[in-house]
Amino acid sequence: MTPVVGNPSVLTSSVPQNTLRAATQSQQEAAGSHAAAIAQTEARQTQKARELEDRLRQVIATSDAEKERYMTEQTKLESLVSHMDDLRQRTESGQQEQLRALEKLA
Repeated sequence: MTPVVGNPSVLTSSVPQNTLRAATQSQQEAAGSHAAAIAQTEARQTQKARELEDRLRQVIATSDAEKERYMTEQTKLESLVSHMDDLRQRTESGQQEQLRALEKLA
């Protein structure tokens, strides 16, 4: 008898049951292996994403710390510049007073 393409009952009737069971089991095992491989791939991708997020958090924290350090240094420098301006003004005032005193003596 010639099997008719597309009619599963005709195709399977000529195949022994144990062969069909073995083929079905093999397909199920392959599907399980495929699902396990997908799960492993997804787990690796998830782990990589978490590691990347951790690295990004570290970079941001480092950047924030550097920004804070920069701002502290900037505040110190601004204070120093202000102090130096005060000293310059006092020195100029003192020099002007000394010059006036010398002019009075002369």
